[in-house]
Amino acid sequence: MEDNTNNPVETNDPVQTTNPIQNYRNNITPIIGLGWGINILAWIVGTSGFGEYAIFGIIGCVVATIIGFIKKDWYLAVVSVFDIAILWSYMQDINAINDIMKGF
Repeated sequence: MEDNTNNPVETNDPVQTTNPIQNYRNNITPIIGLGWGINILAWIVGTSGFGEYAIFGIIGCVVATIIGFIKKDWYLAVVSVFDIAILWSYMQDINAINDIMKGF
């Protein structure tokens, strides 16, 4: 009988380190990467101009949130929900400023 104790065992387990951020980056899937890309692009589009495209940013963040919830990636889901709240507030502030400026 052969002794295989010295031979390394190959596994398909994700790479783990002591740094949780590095663990997350090492084990990210393509769909989660797409979700982060959508979220970042939605943030850029939503804050560009003078708020004209904020609704498109909110829609993009909603898509990223749905991806996060479906894939159970809570980092993506939570960040996307915060982005929705910030862009919604930004859109409301822009609307209030426009209403004030119409009075002058």
